[in-house]
Amino acid sequence: FLAPSVSSATTTSSNVVTMVLSENALSNSANLSDVTNFANLGALFSVKVGSQTLSYGASGAGTFSLGKDGSNNDKLVFTINTEADYLQNDQEVVPLIYNADDSTPTYNLIDSHANQTTGFTFTVTNSF
Repeated sequence: FLAPSVSSATTTSSNVVTMVLSENALSNSANLSDVTNFANLGALFSVKVGSQTLSYGASGAGTFSLGKDGSNNDKLVFTINTEADYLQNDQEVVPLIYNADDSTPTYNLIDSHANQTTGFTFTVTNSF
């Protein structure tokens, strides 16, 4: 079995990116749709907008929040928190960076067979 990987990631507005995985995923033994606190999973991601790297945070400049897409277990939604950090145009390159935690893998993305997603950088299709 293969671990979940990114199938696609697209901008849905100047501050929202939706990432679709190749299969349903879990974090901390919970389906993504059942996760209520994304702090630990969010900390494994970074979002680059142009030359700026945003980190996970509930609010504030230089941060994004992470959430789910309803009952879907194969989607994550990244929301840029501050207007000054929003995408300025559809020419900006927006990589999503995932740094799997090899030493403490509890919150890493896994599939139902415990196959772990390895770290990746995926360039978002920016078409807002």
